[in-house]
Amino acid sequence: MNRLKGAPPAMLDVRRNKFDLMRLLAAVAVLYTHAWALAIGNLDAEPIRLLLGKTPGDIGVDLFFVTSGFLVTASFMNKPHLGRFLWARFVRIYPALVVAVALTVLLGLALTNLPADQYLGDWHTRHYLFSNMTLLGGERHGLPGVFADAPFGTVSGNLGYANGSLWTLPYEVRLYLGLALLGLVGLSVFRNRLESTMRVAVTLLALAGAIGVAFISFGYDIKHSTDAAVRFMSLFFAGGAFYLWRDRIRLSWLVFFISIALFGGLLWLDQRIAHSAYALALPYWVLCVAYLPIAGRAAVALPADYSYGLYIYHWPIMQTLVQGVEGVNWPTVFVVGLFLSFIMAYTSWHLVEKRALQLKKLAWGKPAEAKRRL
Repeated sequence: MNRLKGAPPAMLDVRRNKFDLMRLLAAVAVLYTHAWALAIGNLDAEPIRLLLGKTPGDIGVDLFFVTSGFLVTASFMNKPHLGRFLWARFVRIYPALVVAVALTVLLGLALTNLPADQYLGDWHTRHYLFSNMTLLGGERHGLPGVFADAPFGTVSGNLGYANGSLWTLPYEVRLYLGLALLGLVGLSVFRNRLESTMRVAVTLLALAGAIGVAFISFGYDIKHSTDAAVRFMSLFFAGGAFYLWRDRIRLSWLVFFISIALFGGLLWLDQRIAHSAYALALPYWVLCVAYLPIAGRAAVALPADYSYGLYIYHWPIMQTLVQGVEGVNWPTVFVVGLFLSFIMAYTSWHLVEKRALQLKKLAWGKPAEAKRRL
């Protein structure tokens, strides 16, 4: 068994875990699922969805939220300063997002079935730019006349799906703000008990989310947007709770495989129960893979984090392939799309994301000192 207690710095060191690799594989899983959806037009026959009730892309997105909750909570607790925390989140999300949105609009200018002046002057184009660059009020999928004849269909009318990957980002930002709000209360009211306050609050939110997931799994009438909010809240705060309770948690491959087997049995008995259990078990599975040795390797360090770039760039690239090559099949969309998306992700990391992350040092003030530091 491996116990999390005793080495907080190691847990945040990319050289001592496998989070970068896991996020990269999660992004590839999302690309696989979207290649299927964009080339064929639906996911009804996707084999993993038929087996698990979830696509690989669903699981990849869930993994993103668990790892985000874990690492972002660690970031705040190790330097509990609200300004630093929000600025660090901003420089990670927004610079690359602004570039991706702008490039998608320029791509749309070349592909739209509308005259250029009509496309650029359309309210939907301006709304797409503003909403997706700021994530205020959620994202917008459609650009006028762009991908309107694609197999995946349209948002409405002549609005094709320009980048359907961005829909999770507003949830991510809201969860950052939610954690920041908890941190603000903790620093303002419970400064001397910040650790215990955050433990209780984050754990209660994770449990509330898990209960909500169970309600949704059993078919209660909740709107889809609320379904996603509850699902992501559950996973994000569960990741945070695992960090905050890391001195009490033991990681074990034996427990990992027994819980996987139990999950398989629940899938066979009742998929609704299995999905409820999944929300509770996934954070533990993620941490086992991230920290326990695999084939003698306790850590896998990558030269850079390309997962975010893959995630935000691949959709318009794959849509262009589908539109430009008549009758293209989904394996071709996946392989070629992955190759081209990786080039974009590589470029984005070195020209935009890496440079933006260097701006973290511009954060102001000194971290507030809690009585007990994690």
